[in-house]
Amino acid sequence: MESAKLSLTKKQAKEMREMKGGCKLLDNLNKRERQIQEIPASFASNKLPHVHATNKNLKPVEILPLLPDFDRYGDKFVTVAFDGAPTADAENYSKFDPSDRDAYESRAIMKACVASGSDPANPEKFLAYTVPSPDELSKDMYDENEDILYSWIREYHWDVSVSSC
Repeated sequence: MESAKLSLTKKQAKEMREMKGGCKLLDNLNKRERQIQEIPASFASNKLPHVHATNKNLKPVEILPLLPDFDRYGDKFVTVAFDGAPTADAENYSKFDPSDRDAYESRAIMKACVASGSDPANPEKFLAYTVPSPDELSKDMYDENEDILYSWIREYHWDVSVSSC
């Protein structure tokens, strides 16, 4: 009975987001003047006592500043989530124990690729998923002088979709 009360239609959820500021809040924050006004407020709110989101009785032991990684600041990253182990059905890697496969997958590299097809105006975009070759795991991937061979496991086709409120 309680779960039936909690379920919302898409329309109700959208209305609730808008009431709480959802899209309109983002529109307001994108305005330069609004952003400038919010800067002093953000410094003031930072001086307030920190409160845990779900347990008001918890107190912080240490508060650390959140700073970007300035060495990697200019790099571009993509977050990828897999439904299953990407190497599970790969010929060379399917024989490995799952913990060994995890070791290879933790060193995987995804590379954006573009291939021209029949329509030069619309090239095919895909991500190549590669992992170290089976006998390369012992090599140091952070050593610039060490060459590591990678095996092409599969490619993922992608397209950028822009979502809006």
